[in-house]
Amino acid sequence: MERFLKRSNSLGKRPHDFPTDTLQWEIPKRPARPAEANASVPTNTTNRFTPLETNKLFSDNLSKRHQDVTTVRKNTNKTPPIVIELKKEWSHEYIRVLISRYSATFHLQYRGNNKVAVCCYSPESHEAVKRGLKSENVPYHTFSRKDERTSKAVIFGLPAHMEPYLQEELNSLGFADVIVRKMKTLNGSNTTCPPFFVQLPPGSDIKRFKQIKYISNCVIQIRKYQSKNLYGTQCFRCQGFGHSSKNCNLTPRCVKCKEQHLTNDCPKKDRTQPAQCCNCGESHPANYRQCSVRMNYLRFLQEKKLQSQATKILPKPLTGGKVDGRSWNEVAALNNQNHPTGTQFSDKDDQATLDMLTIFKAIKSIKNEFVACTNMMDKDKTDEGRGQGVAILIKTDIPHTPIKIPQTNNLECIGLQLQLSCGRVTFIAAYQSPNLPLLCSDLDAIMNSYSSVVLMGDLNTKHPYWNCSTANLHGDILFNHMINNEYDIFAPNTPTLIHYNTSHSQSTPDVIVAKGVQDISEVKAFTSLSSNHLPVFFMINSNYTRKSHLTFNYTKADWNKYRSYIDQNITLGISPFKSISEIDYNIEHLSKTLINAREFSIPVTKVHSKISLPRHIRKLIKFKNACRRASLKAENNGIRRYLLSKFNDLQYIIDKKIKEFNDGLWDKKLASVDNPSSDLWRFVKSINPRPNVIPPLKISNSHTTSTTQEQCEVLADVFLENMNLTKSWYSDSETEHRVAESVIALESIHNFKPEKLVTPSQIKILLSKLKSRKAPGIDDLTNYLLKNISQKGLVLLTKIFNGCLILGYFPSSWKIAKMIPIKKPAKSDSCPKSYRPISLLPSLGKLFESVILMRLRKFTDHLLIPEQFGFRRNHSTTQQLARVSEQITHGLNQKKCTGMVLLDIEKAFDTVWHEGLLHKLLINNVPTGLVN
Repeated sequence: MERFLKRSNSLGKRPHDFPTDTLQWEIPKRPARPAEANASVPTNTTNRFTPLETNKLFSDNLSKRHQDVTTVRKNTNKTPPIVIELKKEWSHEYIRVLISRYSATFHLQYRGNNKVAVCCYSPESHEAVKRGLKSENVPYHTFSRKDERTSKAVIFGLPAHMEPYLQEELNSLGFADVIVRKMKTLNGSNTTCPPFFVQLPPGSDIKRFKQIKYISNCVIQIRKYQSKNLYGTQCFRCQGFGHSSKNCNLTPRCVKCKEQHLTNDCPKKDRTQPAQCCNCGESHPANYRQCSVRMNYLRFLQEKKLQSQATKILPKPLTGGKVDGRSWNEVAALNNQNHPTGTQFSDKDDQATLDMLTIFKAIKSIKNEFVACTNMMDKDKTDEGRGQGVAILIKTDIPHTPIKIPQTNNLECIGLQLQLSCGRVTFIAAYQSPNLPLLCSDLDAIMNSYSSVVLMGDLNTKHPYWNCSTANLHGDILFNHMINNEYDIFAPNTPTLIHYNTSHSQSTPDVIVAKGVQDISEVKAFTSLSSNHLPVFFMINSNYTRKSHLTFNYTKADWNKYRSYIDQNITLGISPFKSISEIDYNIEHLSKTLINAREFSIPVTKVHSKISLPRHIRKLIKFKNACRRASLKAENNGIRRYLLSKFNDLQYIIDKKIKEFNDGLWDKKLASVDNPSSDLWRFVKSINPRPNVIPPLKISNSHTTSTTQEQCEVLADVFLENMNLTKSWYSDSETEHRVAESVIALESIHNFKPEKLVTPSQIKILLSKLKSRKAPGIDDLTNYLLKNISQKGLVLLTKIFNGCLILGYFPSSWKIAKMIPIKKPAKSDSCPKSYRPISLLPSLGKLFESVILMRLRKFTDHLLIPEQFGFRRNHSTTQQLARVSEQITHGLNQKKCTGMVLLDIEKAFDTVWHEGLLHKLLINNVPTGLVN
């Protein structure tokens, strides 16, 4: 029991915690107890149960042999297993009896797909079982043993004409029955000194063969033969993968017609008929290199190879001793003390690496990369300098406000504000160059501008107050400034800057300066990522309101349940709606019913923003972090350089595998495109997204917005100003008077008689034409909900539309839009006039607009000139270009020059004279109900 506990403790250690001497932690093998000892020494036990009867199917000697085998595990020679395909009528006893005829020592391993592996303990028993199974025609396959394998090598340095004599030379050196073949070069040219391939018979001493230095007085070099088998091993007998036909006794399959016979015995001689694959069933031969079964087999081999590579890259044991249970936060990291070997951060290191992988990938190309579910604010260094600049990345579901930092001279800063339970807190990311002095004026400008502020970053300050062995000028300035002002400095108890050279002392230049925030705790440095600046984590014991990342999964909606809920909560009357208040009440009731039906019948899913890397990549990241931790604790420069080289190699492999993984995801996306005209455009927009963060806007030369509410007010004023009518043009007073009379006459009419009311079938046709993926308005009614409305809800919607047509009323709730500001290209981010509004109107209002448009076209289509192609049905910009091109071509054919005048009116839609437009509709005999 004591030995077992020692072994379990050793398995729980990290790679760098193993003893340097392997004899200290290797467990001696338990000697096998002889079989006679068990039989000669009886053991008295108290058993309440009656003994079980022995199995009469086997003889006593056979049972005794198997009992000895199962109780005493002999040392194996690692002979390859013999995999047998089971038949339905075979039982476990039948298989044991079958194998026992040829070997007394073996064990069985049952596998999937009706297979069992027979593991023998010696080459002799392996050969006996293999021959016996073949004589009884049992379907199996196995692999070549080590004593059966041939050794292969390549000889360099011999001239080309030595090929006929090379076998004799090797025979004279004691290597008989070798196979010699001249190899081809990569470019296929005939070189005078080609390499020679040599295959030695089984059992040859390959080490003695590699010691040959001269052949025929020529200096040679012998290397191991590296096979370039890119397509895996395939059996010529059963056409399976992973074994050869030499060790296969499975049912033969034809490579051409997939029938159960050898390929040489295939009666199919006509090559014009398509072949059939016995592995995947497609119309190609079984040895086709792009077969789906072969590709899956190659992917399995690649993943297995990656796992073996990750295991080999593990660092060797560095330090001995027992595992210390203390954490790094409990030990002061001074230069004259060793780092503790705490293991509690290992899993957090790996998790931190996965969580921040997207963030630090984006920093490499900060202007071009986009991080999903993450907002990024950056401030590049304006002066020339390498590795400078600051940035903040924050989750989009955390409400925040970007702020403008006061002007500083040497301190680079960028910040934002969060509304916490303790109040509004300002977070600032800062960097102080070691080549520039730390100015107290910069610190005063930051600390005096906010009541609660957290300034964090690399300030290049060293002082014993925050666990540094020495102090520099920046550290003394910051410490004295803290003494004279009311704020605190927090830093981890372990160094955050670890030099690659062990002669340099470790320090903590990364600190947290906090004012008005007292609940900062758990400040820790983690050994993750690739920089020698360790990331610092800290916690603020405060709560905040987080946006919900929940969304409705319409693909799993129960639409029958949705329609049933609508029918149960809607009551239809016989008479039409006769007042505006009655229409508004039914609109509100219908909207609430649809929203409640959605919550009742459509499941909610959470939007996942974490990276889901494959298991083998996560394993490589784990080993990379293990190398990183071991290199930071190494006290010898040679060991540290060795571990860093392993770390860099593994980092290269991880980057390559992540790129291949992302390329595979992208290929799957492109392969899933059904409609290239729409899906590809959506992919392009996802690759080049517009920035969704609005920085502080300039109100005047010296003032900027500080909250989101102020940003909304400034943008609203700008959008309202854009809709003011242009008064600089010459206006006709007589025309304005006629327009005013028309508007007054229209307002005096209260009852309208529409020519034709709308029917439920017409609304159903309009609903079928709606795009499902359109964003909803302020009522949050998506087109999914409207397109799946019940018949009873459709009738209520028809009554609402007909009531609006009779009263000439457009509901005011359908006029309220959700405004989204979009920055114009090549414009300043901080200027309010650089943004244009996008209005998201309610879907019910847009549906009613379609009803009005159908009736309005009957009275306005004949008024439009033939040259107008905009806002007309069955017209597009392509047809307009074709018309203009036709006129230009006509002029060229007549040898005439064609001139074109292009006029662009700024803010034409925003500054439409609505009263004049109504006047034009009335004088052209458009029904007053539609005009109103």
